[in-house]
Amino acid sequence: PDQTAPTGWSLWFTGVPVTSFPHTDPTQIHGGQAAWNIRKGGAPFTAGGYQQVSGIALGSTIHATVWAQSYTCNDQVHSCIGGDGKHHSDTSSGAVVRVGIDPSGGTNPNSGQIVWSTNVSAYDNWTQLAVDAVNCNATVTIFLFTTQSVGMFINSVYFDDASLSVTTQGTGTTATCGPAPGAGTPGTAVPPTAAFAPFVQKQNLSLIHI
Repeated sequence: PDQTAPTGWSLWFTGVPVTSFPHTDPTQIHGGQAAWNIRKGGAPFTAGGYQQVSGIALGSTIHATVWAQSYTCNDQVHSCIGGDGKHHSDTSSGAVVRVGIDPSGGTNPNSGQIVWSTNVSAYDNWTQLAVDAVNCNATVTIFLFTTQSVGMFINSVYFDDASLSVTTQGTGTTATCGPAPGAGTPGTAVPPTAAFAPFVQKQNLSLIHI
């Protein structure tokens, strides 16, 4: 019950287990009635989600986006909530988020095939992440990612309104997986090496959809 994922998605984490659930506080919802909250109090963690999408012609240019927000805090009295009633995260946590595409359709978040967006600090405000790739398989995978360097009393990330779209249709012939031409250099940071522990419990919720 404390490691759920939105319908169609799978939760992943490396090392430290995390808590994952639908978050219904309007201050951390970008669209709809809930966002996806992944968190672990008191310890740094590396985690995220993934979803596979099939039926894409080879050689297509694929565009993935997601909205993300981080909330990290060591204040056990006021939870870093200021006089304005808003969160003011402790940025020394080093929390970052990113989105990726595995154009070969794999489900390993440590795979070198994944084309990642750059790491972004998205404290207390919704930030849209985006990345583009060219697929070499009819099935591709969108990945969501978060990590931080310092564990805090509150370590939370929220994901919402993810999308995956084809911006240029491929020919369906043999293609090479990789970043989309002209898309720039993807982020180079990688998750810590640890045992991969996929976990998913589907819900009758359409929190994040493709």
